[in-house]
Amino acid sequence: MGKKLRSMYVRIVGLLGIAALLLPATAQAQTGRQPGYVVPLTGDTIRGTVVVNRTQRNAQLCEFEATGQSQLRQYAPAELRGYGAQGISYESQPVRLSANAAPEPVFLEVVTRGVMTLYALQNGLTERFFLAGYRPGKLVELEMRVAMVKRGPREYLAKQRLYQDTLAEAFRACPDQARRGAMAEFRLGELEKVVRSYNLCADPQSAGERTTKRGHLNVGAVLGYNFYSQLSLGTGKNTDAHNQILEGNGYGTGGLELVYTPGFKGAPFTVRASFLYEPSRTFISNRNFYPQETRDNEALLQFSYLTIPAMVRYRVGQHRLRPYAEAGLLLNLLVSMEQDYVTFTYNSTGSVPYTTPLLGEYKSVTFGSGIGGGVEVLLPAGTTLSVGVSARLMQGPDKYEGGSTMKNVGLLVGYTFGQ
Repeated sequence: MGKKLRSMYVRIVGLLGIAALLLPATAQAQTGRQPGYVVPLTGDTIRGTVVVNRTQRNAQLCEFEATGQSQLRQYAPAELRGYGAQGISYESQPVRLSANAAPEPVFLEVVTRGVMTLYALQNGLTERFFLAGYRPGKLVELEMRVAMVKRGPREYLAKQRLYQDTLAEAFRACPDQARRGAMAEFRLGELEKVVRSYNLCADPQSAGERTTKRGHLNVGAVLGYNFYSQLSLGTGKNTDAHNQILEGNGYGTGGLELVYTPGFKGAPFTVRASFLYEPSRTFISNRNFYPQETRDNEALLQFSYLTIPAMVRYRVGQHRLRPYAEAGLLLNLLVSMEQDYVTFTYNSTGSVPYTTPLLGEYKSVTFGSGIGGGVEVLLPAGTTLSVGVSARLMQGPDKYEGGSTMKNVGLLVGYTFGQ
């Protein structure tokens, strides 16, 4: 079992290592501060750094630091034609934010450009979509309404997919795309596909790549040192060899992790799956439970784990130093059991030390949970360094009734590759 798990670990690390080399060229940055631009009302393009925030804030405000300057300036939609960074673009357009309100400028997210340009706007808990190019000089909203319908004694809510009729009419020049538009689902990915498909049909040269990026995957490296660890067997009340606490040594850990940022770059949540090798974790106790019969008691366990934590991290702010907190679940695979014994000497004259396995049988797969906190540091190249403290509680390898639990607290340093 140990050889199989060790081989699996090597394969996983190898594949992630290859991904780490390939992803930087295409992966999106996970930080809010990114190289970008703004287009003032004069039409000039100014280069610098854009702070990408959450979707709804991006629609109301652009934070921009021009090249050569050291202060951020905030722009309202009425002050710019648009702004953007790698993988995202916004344009200022007048939109009614409620049914009875007058149109007001907001930054609409450009989903895809071409003969028809699709825009998106996060408005409260709902996402709205707009189409430009269908009616010259006018922005047309793709609408799906929910209405109360009464049939006989029953009343129920029905969806009116008005946007499907709009797309079918807008795509009349390309019948296949018109049919697709008449059946499209009301979600960003589906609408982006049908609009882009029409653009490729109507004018292939004008059809742009999808602008909006809603999820970003990167690879990182993690190194750490656990300065506190403890293994509790059974009840942990120190009544016998199988119900006691063994103190652990400090040990190092390291590996690779996958970092997924849902939503926009700069989103405060990330999901992180790490593959960490923890070699030669050692736990020792020197308790004599039967002093009238034995002396020189010692119990020792030493084993190696492949630990796979899946953590959800929340970070605060979009500055270069950003505090974070995280929590999640762990999967632990026992790679090898190097030492497992309890030894003692009977008090009778001439007795020699007697050694026997403390556990003998082991759980190969265990589970746990963890929490942590620290700070992320945005580096000049756009990569991210994180330093934090992690605390974990997990099942131990003991297969006896009552099982075992392990605790550890350590320092973790992470580095995310890619731009």
